[in-house]
Amino acid sequence: MRDDRHQRDDGDLDHSVGVRQVKLNCVIPQSVWAGLTWSVRVILGVRVHCPHCSSEQPDGRKFCGNCGKSLSLACSNCGNPLEPKDKFCGQCGTKVPRADEATEPATAPTADPGERRHVTVLFADLVSFTTFSESRDPEEVRDMLTRYFDVAHGIMERFGGEIDKFIGDAVMAVWGATVAREDDPERGVRAGLELVDAVAALGQEIGVPELAARAGVMSGETSVGPGGNEKGLVVGDLVNVASRLQSIADPGTVFVGRSTME
Repeated sequence: MRDDRHQRDDGDLDHSVGVRQVKLNCVIPQSVWAGLTWSVRVILGVRVHCPHCSSEQPDGRKFCGNCGKSLSLACSNCGNPLEPKDKFCGQCGTKVPRADEATEPATAPTADPGERRHVTVLFADLVSFTTFSESRDPEEVRDMLTRYFDVAHGIMERFGGEIDKFIGDAVMAVWGATVAREDDPERGVRAGLELVDAVAALGQEIGVPELAARAGVMSGETSVGPGGNEKGLVVGDLVNVASRLQSIADPGTVFVGRSTME
């Protein structure tokens, strides 16, 4: 007659593999569990527990079904397997972060909306510059542009304006972006008038009497914020209007917007 008490003491018979399974109820790290064969796992009766939330997990899983984190711990520096109790990696010495040290993911900085300011914008360019450059040597064109930009820079600076950018043969200058004055609109108009006169004089000097410039000046409220250059980025419809005024001005003249004259 079979002694059932002896069988219960030894363990339960697993008929699928023909071995006795000893219920150790122990917890082993996933790194050790992964190295055991399936038969040994059945015999030992060990279970996988999540190293983060300690919930029991079925064999074969790589991520915890309760917290979603990886069931295996590894060093972030060298990839060496870690035990749940490890505070430092035994391979490279890197500190193992604790769960309570986790930080919220960094959020992307929001863009600076800029500051609304009342500014005056001047656009100026050379008339028929494309035709002029096609009939001259590149060195001659470069020399003329260099002198033109130097003249423009000096005039804008003298009237308190700031060069925002040079685009090809065009110049954009701004008043009020960093320092505001009550007469900024008048300063912009005077700078434009002096610039077209200076370009005409430059044309006579270099033997190109047909050389001429035209400008457009517009004033109003717009956004001034970080970016562009060290003076700040000036954007808005005001800039586009000033550019359009310049494009319809006659050679040697300055087209002034209504808001600038008021």
